[in-house]
Amino acid sequence: MVRKSATTRSISALLVGIFLLFVSLAASDAAISAEGLFLPVVSYNSGGFLLTFVAVADVNGDGRPDLLVANGQGDNSTVAVLLGKGDGTFQPAQTYSSGYEPTSIVVADVNDDGRPDLLVSILCTSTLDCQGLAGVLLGNGDGTFQPVATYLSGGFFAESIKAADVNGDGKPDLLVSNFSTNVIQSGNGVVGVLLNNGDGTFQPVQTYDSGGGNTGEIEVADVNSDDKFDLLVANGGLPGYLGVLLGNGDGTFRPAQSYNTTGTHGATLAVADVNGDGRPDVVVARECVFCENGGVVDVLMGNGDGTFQELHSYSTGGYIANSIKVADVNEDGKPDILVADCKSSTTCIVGDHISGEGEVSVLLGNGDGTFQSAQTYDSGGKNASSVAVADVNGDNKLDAIIANFGDAIPPFFPNASVGVLLNNTLFCTTPPTITVSTTPTSLWPPNGKMVPVVVSGRISDTGCTVTTAAYAVTDEYGEVQPSGPVMLGAGGSYSFTVLLQASRTGTDSDGRLYAVTVRARNNAGNTGSKMTIVTVPHDQGDRSSKPRKRADYVRWRSSQLMLTGVYARNRGRECNGNISPTTSTMCFGLQQ
Repeated sequence: MVRKSATTRSISALLVGIFLLFVSLAASDAAISAEGLFLPVVSYNSGGFLLTFVAVADVNGDGRPDLLVANGQGDNSTVAVLLGKGDGTFQPAQTYSSGYEPTSIVVADVNDDGRPDLLVSILCTSTLDCQGLAGVLLGNGDGTFQPVATYLSGGFFAESIKAADVNGDGKPDLLVSNFSTNVIQSGNGVVGVLLNNGDGTFQPVQTYDSGGGNTGEIEVADVNSDDKFDLLVANGGLPGYLGVLLGNGDGTFRPAQSYNTTGTHGATLAVADVNGDGRPDVVVARECVFCENGGVVDVLMGNGDGTFQELHSYSTGGYIANSIKVADVNEDGKPDILVADCKSSTTCIVGDHISGEGEVSVLLGNGDGTFQSAQTYDSGGKNASSVAVADVNGDNKLDAIIANFGDAIPPFFPNASVGVLLNNTLFCTTPPTITVSTTPTSLWPPNGKMVPVVVSGRISDTGCTVTTAAYAVTDEYGEVQPSGPVMLGAGGSYSFTVLLQASRTGTDSDGRLYAVTVRARNNAGNTGSKMTIVTVPHDQGDRSSKPRKRADYVRWRSSQLMLTGVYARNRGRECNGNISPTTSTMCFGLQQ
């Protein structure tokens, strides 16, 4: 009875170790191709022309994402709403007067009535007055909106708007970036802060220097971990600058701290943790007249205290980077970059009234803050000016929505369009298939030496891509338990060596057991595992020839991560302490 109790405890310890293994296996990185990531683009009329911006939100309360777009038509400029059908298609655009040349849109409930409102940055007050404006269209809750009310944005040529509660009163305030301080576009840009009165109206604008000239997009995030919103501004010019205005939590901000960026004209940015360290990083995109292709993305890693490291740059694969978003579009758990771009350096420059084919560039993330080369997709129109990311057809995959500016050639042909690229990432329903074997399978003699054991096999998948693979050894004594990533070769093959100790206690009549488990995950999130056993036997005798009156029969089906106990009688020939080559079954024999 004493021997049975000790062995049972040994088995229990090994089972607990294997359970903990499944919880704690480390992962190694593997790239997923961007080829075929999106279906061919489907285009929709924007309800106007010179389309500058697209946003996605449910504005009629039906649980389906809708599209909000900004059409620049001078005094006839509009914002338009394309209500979603929930299947990735959209109803015809309904338009609302917006003020002179809307440049961006954000959705928030600014009057606390539970209905989403539209907030719009407006380039100029009129043809003859280019003081920027912030426009507010209060929502009726059914996808329609009230006439626009406008507020001075604090500078000239308002470029971008965001909504956030920057003074901690529970009401979303407006943050607007303005291209410059004057109509001749000289000097630095201006950030305007409009505090919310709570009823959908706003206080007069308070202004701050943006930290650079030719100011583009503004973002709001807490970049120094003090639970207060900070402002980040992409400034163009030569050189470009990222401006960081740390928030005081009361609606005021500290002077901008500037960081060099690569580009020269146009500036867009996004804030996200791209290297997985829990600190917000910044990605900035713009045109670079000195770069090979023109479009460039700068990645600045955050230190977590509001400061940023030196940039690392990537080509967008196009000429003008007009808009940028960060999202995991291939479902591998790593942030990717999407850029609204233009294909040709000779036909792209919107400001000079020239037209070019649009595209969306995708730079898949490696998870460590680095990115793969850009893959490009047709945006469905001319001069891609803005990109949004959302699941618009309810399949739990992130789709790309592109605003195509249209022809900028007089007399301004009305061919602006919204391009919808549905995500085509393949998702399988089964886990990766894993084989695993060890050489040797038994360690003898038990002299205490560390013995190299080769673990080899193959990991394969159908319809999905293996994204992570790792191994771990569970020692029933809890002493020798190496683990690490598994590097895959051609066809998913692998081979690595671990050192296991050839020793066991003298009273361990069943020998020492090492469970070697290989685990893999695919980009659909399915995980598979396979296990084999290396033993340090009690002696060299053929234990399988000794019949057992009673045995605890422990079965592992590693691919299902299941453990089931089966009571067996007179199973001596089966329970020999080894893995069955046909059923991946592990038996522990216990003599009565």
